[in-house]
Amino acid sequence: MKFSKKLIVYLSVIFIFCIGNSTNTFLLLKAQERGFSTSQVILLYLAYNVTASALAIPAGKFSDRLGRSKVLVPGYLIYGIVYIGFALLVSQAAIVVLFVAHGAYHAFVSGAERAFIVENSPAGTTGTVLGLYGMLQGFGLLLASIIAGSLWSLVGSNAPFLFGGIIGLVSAGMILLITKNQRIARFFVDS
Repeated sequence: MKFSKKLIVYLSVIFIFCIGNSTNTFLLLKAQERGFSTSQVILLYLAYNVTASALAIPAGKFSDRLGRSKVLVPGYLIYGIVYIGFALLVSQAAIVVLFVAHGAYHAFVSGAERAFIVENSPAGTTGTVLGLYGMLQGFGLLLASIIAGSLWSLVGSNAPFLFGGIIGLVSAGMILLITKNQRIARFFVDS
């Protein structure tokens, strides 16, 4: 089974991104640290989930109509900005906005990632490639949570968010580079 260079590079970018994408539990802990009560934290998580659900279909349609990179790049950018925001912003109003924006990131990225993978999988390997994608995500998220927990304990509670935010911004740049630079894009398409 031979995968295109474009697919291999894209799966690598997803893995890199996942290393900065720790469990949402850290977001909940950060909200508590910013003064939200336990019941308010649950409402923040509800706002995140409602936003992700409400935007999933429009983001999918946008991705189908304009292309995957037009959704993935903004999604990763939103993630990076949200995580840096969790590190730097202290007002409760800002935290509410960040939870809603995090839901938007989720809506933008979750469907477009899978669609990109399906479209770029060799014939007859879609299930295998999606399984590989799931495995890379799982390993990446495990590493991310270990890194985030270590950073939180050893450096401080802002460190995992700065780390994740920078990884998100770098991932957005990598996707943009892969899909927009004609010379680089031809390298991946001609493989």
